[in-house]
Amino acid sequence: MPSFHVLFIPLDTYGHINSCIGIAEKIIQLGHQVTFALEKAWLGKLAKCGFNEITYVDPSRDPNQGPNDHWTKSIDMIAETLPEDSLYKAQHQNAKEFEEFN
Repeated sequence: MPSFHVLFIPLDTYGHINSCIGIAEKIIQLGHQVTFALEKAWLGKLAKCGFNEITYVDPSRDPNQGPNDHWTKSIDMIAETLPEDSLYKAQHQNAKEFEEFN
């Protein structure tokens, strides 16, 4: 059986990364290599689980923030709109809430 090297490039939040870990563990059990491309804030978090890491720097991100802080701050900014239904949010979207992601 040929050996493969699989690259995961998840969004840099715990939920997205954790979803990939289970699949990555199975891939390793089958004798393949796994590498995660992660924002610098995640450096060392997955290497201790046996995965290779490649890091990049997101210039829009505060370098003093931890792995999930960037997204926690973003959710805090829109928290008051979360209980609203999706149609209402689409009709009344405030673009200013998402300026930092441009």
